[in-house]
Order: sequence, then C-alpha cells, then structure tokens
Amino acid sequence: MTDKRKVLEEVVKVYASIERRLSTENIPHCRQCGSCCNFARFGHRLYVSTPEIMYFRHYVPAKAELINGKCPYLKDSKCSVHKYRFAGCRVFNCMMSEQLQSEISEFAVKRFRNICDKHGLEYQYIDLEQALQSDIH
Repeated sequence: MTDKRKVLEEVVKVYASIERRLSTENIPHCRQCGSCCNFARFGHRLYVSTPEIMYFRHYVPAKAELINGKCPYLKDSKCSVHKYRFAGCRVFNCMMSEQLQSEISEFAVKRFRNICDKHGLEYQYIDLEQALQSDIH
C-alpha cells in the first residue's frame, strides 16, 4: 500500500530543489505574461509524472480540460494554482536557456521516477491534457 503522504512530501522536496536551483541562476524574472500557459500559441506540450499528478490532485481535485490549447488554470494571465503547479511549469521560463531547462527537467524526471520505484507506483509521464482527465490520485 502506497503511503500517499510520503509521496506528497517527496514531491515537495523535488519542487524545493528546483526552486533552489533556479534561485542560483541569473535568470530574468518571469513577467507572468501567461504565454507559456497558452500551449497552442507557444507551440509546446507539458508532460507530468505520476507523483506530480498525485500531488496536484490532492490540492486541486476537480478534473479540467485545456481550453483552446490553454491551461485551464490560467486566469487573467496568471496561474490560479501557482503553489501546486507542475515541475515543467516551475522550470519553463521563456527567457531562460533551453539547456538549463533541460538539465533541471531531467533532474526532476529522475527524482519522480525514483519516487515511483520507492513507493511501488506505476511511473507515467503523460501530456497535461491526459493527466487532467486521468484517475491518478
């Protein structure tokens, strides 16, 4: 039986590690323009892992759908679930180098995979649209 509380605690640690790493880099601050949340316009897709979905669903239980290629949590160009956002949302900054984003993302993916292995969870890395409709909790 998976101890969900421990999984959630480990997700918080991964997110804190991401924030610490980002704080040590000389990155322009996010302008909070909402561009990155408009996946269709920006031309990218957000992928999330099983532990991230569990964490997110713990705090934001309602299922949602992308709206015209935009994140459903984008409200007035601001993230309405900022505190609970996924690793990809934390890492992506339209003013940051792709190399740094890749390094931090790879670190996070490894950590999330380790969390799954440690707690006997099936590791999934799925598109946000699928994740928001999934029964992972």
